[in-house]
Amino acid sequence: MRSAVILGFFAIAFSAGGHQQPPADSVTAVRGITLEEVIKLTKAGVSEEIIVTRIRKSGRAFDLSTEEILELKKSGVTDAVVKILMDPSQPYTPPAKPVAPLPAPLGANPPQAAAARAKPLDPIAGKVPPEPGVYYMVDAEGEHFGRLELKTVTPAGAAGKMSKLFLRKGTAGYLIGPAAKTLLKPAKTTLFVRLAEKGDIEEFILLALNRKSDRREISFGPNAAKPVFPPEAVKQYSAEPIDDRLYRLRPAPLSQGQYILFLLGSGDEKKGILGKGYEFGIIE
Repeated sequence: MRSAVILGFFAIAFSAGGHQQPPADSVTAVRGITLEEVIKLTKAGVSEEIIVTRIRKSGRAFDLSTEEILELKKSGVTDAVVKILMDPSQPYTPPAKPVAPLPAPLGANPPQAAAARAKPLDPIAGKVPPEPGVYYMVDAEGEHFGRLELKTVTPAGAAGKMSKLFLRKGTAGYLIGPAAKTLLKPAKTTLFVRLAEKGDIEEFILLALNRKSDRREISFGPNAAKPVFPPEAVKQYSAEPIDDRLYRLRPAPLSQGQYILFLLGSGDEKKGILGKGYEFGIIE
């Protein structure tokens, strides 16, 4: 009997010693990351790769609202990090290392040297019309460009003041007409955005529209003044700078339907509009 008690005591002692609590550092390493931490790491100059690794280790996917995305962008968080926040399983490619500028030719004065550095990053940049707007290539060679129409998004049932409309749950905006005038093939959806003087590429969001008999609609969420678009309506795209204030936009594969490159912050409550955007359609 005594030997059995002694054996039981050693078994308990061994079990307690073999299953110690993990150190505080290991607990911290696996806890979920927050948006505030992502912003803090970004402002501290931590590399994009480290932040992405930290998000993926936490394994948490964020259902980001429009306001949260804008706040992240204002804080310097890159598009790549925002995409990983929404879906940690997405593929990630580290940003290319910056290439040092070529030295100015011998004998060149400062204005000449600046002109040499100001050359477009892509030869096609010089063919895009100089006026601000959104363009698409008419031909494969990029010799001719068409321009998307800038349309106004009007609130559905816009009678009365906009302030009352903003309080209504599920505010919907619409574009007049069943389809856009510009129709593109799926293989030709590359767009070129030439920004105005105070424009920012981060102000654009690509949305799929619901087609009705005589118009196309999009939900702005409970408060149209701070739109939260349906996740299935938001389409991803990459934006590549190819010249000063000129970007090449490559959307993810788009199915047949109606779309708008919506300009965030373009609404005007006094005029009774929810915003503006560049419309186009995709046809098979």
